[in-house]
Amino acid sequence: MASGLIDPRIATGVARRVAGDVAFKDSHLVEVLEEELERAVPRSEELVAE
Repeated sequence: MASGLIDPRIATGVARRVAGDVAFKDSHLVEVLEEELERAVPRSEELVAE
């Protein structure tokens, strides 16, 4: 995974899928993004609370 919270390649792929890019229609990228968000959101909330 990239050093940021969410891998930019994953986010780009998901954005293309949402925009209707047929190549990403059945991509697993949404699942991967959801998994990353499940980790990133709580961590972001912890950092904001500090």
